[in-house]
This record gives sequence, structure tokens and C-alpha cells, in this order.
Amino acid sequence: MYDLTDFKHPGGQYIMCKTYGRDVSRFLTGSYHLEEYSDLPAYAHSKQAFAILERFKFGEIKDEAYNIV
Repeated sequence: MYDLTDFKHPGGQYIMCKTYGRDVSRFLTGSYHLEEYSDLPAYAHSKQAFAILERFKFGEIKDEAYNIV
């Protein structure tokens, strides 16, 4: 889980608003695109983007039934 309250997305805050409260892992890895951008290819974020994201991490959700961490 990440607290991105003060984060300014380089692609614009529209993206942040559309993904608020959602599991965004599929968007970050480029395996899925935002529904509103179905005509554009999915975007795989860089290692640097993941490093920046780690600074905002405050917890994890663990689901034993699905083996998700």
C-alpha cells in the first residue's frame, strides 16, 4: 500500500484520480492500460519509477487464499 497524497504523477493528476483506491500493479508493469486509454498501448514503468514508488510504501496486503503479498 502506498500513500501518494503528495505525489505528482509526471503523466498528470488525471491518472492519479482514475486509479485512486485501485490495485495498480497491472498498470505499472504494462500488462494493462487504463480503460479510458484503450486506443493507446499499455505503459511499462521503469525501474526508477518503481524506486520512487517504494518511498511512498507504508504497508502490504496479504491474502492467504490467493497467496498474494
